[in-house]
Amino acid sequence: MSLHWHTLAYADTDPQQRQRIHQLLDLVWPAEPAIPSVEQPAHDLSLAPRCILGCQDENYIAYAAILSKPVHDQQHRWLASGLSCVCVHPAHRQSGIGQQLLQQAWQSLRRSSADFCVFTCDPPLKRFYEQAGWQAMPGLILRGGRQTGALDSLSSGKTVLLRPISDKAHQSMARFASGELDLDLPLGQFW
Repeated sequence: MSLHWHTLAYADTDPQQRQRIHQLLDLVWPAEPAIPSVEQPAHDLSLAPRCILGCQDENYIAYAAILSKPVHDQQHRWLASGLSCVCVHPAHRQSGIGQQLLQQAWQSLRRSSADFCVFTCDPPLKRFYEQAGWQAMPGLILRGGRQTGALDSLSSGKTVLLRPISDKAHQSMARFASGELDLDLPLGQFW
């Protein structure tokens, strides 16, 4: 299947595009709490979400969001990005579209000013992301924040994946092998 790929800021999507995004998200995750209405963004706009859309005619077949924000560790200030809402329409799974989606996301990340891309996934999806070039970081704990009740990869049983982008991040991969990385997100948010 040949798809047309589009990358755009979520803030620049029109109501019809948002409706199609929300419909795909609702189809892929029907048991999840309702995705916000078209009037409410599906992503925190302070995280500068960018959409990767795989379209066939007027149908949205694949979607991912890239979220970005500055983070700090003990020695460096970083611009971190993360993948969110990575999905393929159920009727088109096992067709290679998921890997195409990740390649489109990676091309967008490489053109960005992000230092690295870090996010979590359910353990059965680890291999899917590793095939696209992300590296599982079993010793790294990703935290949504430091507040009581903040989400983290360890207590949620998620796998942390990371892929360096900048030279500084490539040279610092050993730093990410263990320890914690705090995204400093509002309570209840995580990627």
